[in-house]
Amino acid sequence: MISSLDALLHILRASGLRPVVLYDVRGEVMVVAVVDEDPPPAPCPVGWKRLTDRERAVAQLVGQALTNQQIARRLGISAHTVNYHLRQIFRKLAISSRVSLAAYAENADRLSDTAGTRPTAER
Repeated sequence: MISSLDALLHILRASGLRPVVLYDVRGEVMVVAVVDEDPPPAPCPVGWKRLTDRERAVAQLVGQALTNQQIARRLGISAHTVNYHLRQIFRKLAISSRVSLAAYAENADRLSDTAGTRPTAER
């Protein structure tokens, strides 16, 4: 006899998902997450060249998990100007979060490292 948990796990796996199953201390089963087998590819830095040098510098510093204030101090500009650059970057790259920008910047840096043309974070 197939349990309802086994049936659920079978359905999830058949649809290309990978369930993450945990057992609590009493031995009860809990499905706590469902993960795609193939994570989406990292964004390709096609739009990276559309950014100005200053926007690329801001994006790279966001990728280092710096706050707007820290970026402003590092680049010698105001936090308001950093925010302006972020809005322009998000629009140009069609993204909406710092996390997406950090992934985008990392991918762009990796590709430019292989080409030997890594952009610099500061002027």
